[in-house]
Amino acid sequence: MKITVIVGPPVAGKSSYAWSNAADGDVVVDYDRIAQALGSKVPHGATGAVQQVAQSARLSAIFRILHGVDGPAWTLHTNPNTEQINEYVDAGASFILIDPGKDACIERAHADGRPPETIAAIEVWYANPPKLPEGTTTVKQQTLKGPNMPAEQNSLPVTVGFLRGALRIIAEGVGNTIAKKNASLESRIAALENEPRLKYCGVFRDGEKYVPGNFCTRGGSVFHCNRATTDAPGSSDAWVLAVKAGRDAR
Repeated sequence: MKITVIVGPPVAGKSSYAWSNAADGDVVVDYDRIAQALGSKVPHGATGAVQQVAQSARLSAIFRILHGVDGPAWTLHTNPNTEQINEYVDAGASFILIDPGKDACIERAHADGRPPETIAAIEVWYANPPKLPEGTTTVKQQTLKGPNMPAEQNSLPVTVGFLRGALRIIAEGVGNTIAKKNASLESRIAALENEPRLKYCGVFRDGEKYVPGNFCTRGGSVFHCNRATTDAPGSSDAWVLAVKAGRDAR
């Protein structure tokens, strides 16, 4: 399995590079293509429910790729954070940076009719670009269309098979996330249940077993039990004085 992560600012040509270099049968995680297949009528900037589902499908697809697929996979990721980069590195991914320069990206965005948010995103990307690992391949110039790109991205057919596959990916990703969360919660609950529970047991009784969290009174003082014991309070380190007996009233 080979994973290639294509990084770069908006309108850099990440999609073009991926579709130009991916072989037939390679997995390509392209958010805009996913959004169109799920109902978006625009090539970029999906909104509403389509955006929400497309984002979930993309994250689920990346999760599945990182945990192993039978064949090469390409992931388009504009600005991965340090944690995400480390996850890619741990999975053995290689990185390609598509960077035609800020001015070129802004010029392309205007020429392609992108919304104002795209210009802002380009500015943000160049103000704080991701810190990619050593060995990253940098491509300075990349056209917006490659030989394997469709003439019109918004003409992609939405097939029942694709939707079933997308829903299966989403279900797998959500299921894995829930399983991880449940495991974490179960671990925390077990830890809480194993913590000592505070309980006042009244006046100490000889021969009775006390456990951590128990309090009892002896000689007018209150003691806390630190470990399981039948010792009397004050006679061993199993107990610690919590409240010292006061003086008798005169």
